[in-house]
Amino acid sequence: MSNETLKTTTAETPAQTPQVFSIETLRGQVISSLEIMVKEKMLSAPPDYKEEIFFAFQIMADLPDIDKCTAKDICNEMVRKVFRKGLCVTKNHCAMMVINSKKSPTGKTLSIRDQYQGLEFVAKRDCGVLRSTPVLVYENDEFDADIVEGILTINKHKPNFKNQGEIIGGYCVVVYDNGIVQPRYYTKAELDKRRAKSQEETVWENRMPVGKVESRFWREWDREMYEKTLINATLKRIIETSPNTIKDDYDDAESDVKQTSRYVELEITPKKDPMAQQKSVNTDTGEIVIPESEQVNL
Repeated sequence: MSNETLKTTTAETPAQTPQVFSIETLRGQVISSLEIMVKEKMLSAPPDYKEEIFFAFQIMADLPDIDKCTAKDICNEMVRKVFRKGLCVTKNHCAMMVINSKKSPTGKTLSIRDQYQGLEFVAKRDCGVLRSTPVLVYENDEFDADIVEGILTINKHKPNFKNQGEIIGGYCVVVYDNGIVQPRYYTKAELDKRRAKSQEETVWENRMPVGKVESRFWREWDREMYEKTLINATLKRIIETSPNTIKDDYDDAESDVKQTSRYVELEITPKKDPMAQQKSVNTDTGEIVIPESEQVNL
């Protein structure tokens, strides 16, 4: 082949434009898929499900490696962990993180986990729980308890507020709608095991490796975090053993998934947004189409 022919062939080869990631396009693809599922009656979603998606993507936009998650994986996770369970992203019922996955073509996928607010919501709605109260036990407390027919019975618990000492354990008192009261106890070792796992799931602004830093929530608010741990562990157990809930959605262990990136808990205040008025999605571009008469000037 002559040099002249080589130059002509090279000139005719079109340059490939690198694909730029857009969170808005990804969001549009997810909404488009959900619209089809709702239309075909494959999914029973709340009327404001598009608004839920919008606020969920506000959180996802800040997650490391979210650009490696496919619209299909995100859609499936939202259906399985949010809509199927009736949870609400805007009420902090769940938290999101990007994890490694052998099933994903990119090696990454979105994982949605229940927050304690979500567990409380499901326990009250489906399991007859009226309220749950966490109580920590300190080494200088006057504490006496027995196990009667497999149920913890608190005979005496008098706190020593002047000299508490170290935390040695705790229990969560669950009161049901039918009047039954059932405490569930945890040793300090059991609580610390859950504490270690919780800290591994924290994403820091500087993205330091796992184990290099301690969560500031545990460092500054250890009592409140231990109390949340008591509620989480107790309600999760109640939900897992209830005939009215879906068991596989509350299993933390996934044999083919190893967590590498953690999540940020965000407080979201719902507000009026043009996305809440969206009417349709351009399936080619993923762009949200809002009628001119309903557009909002921000």
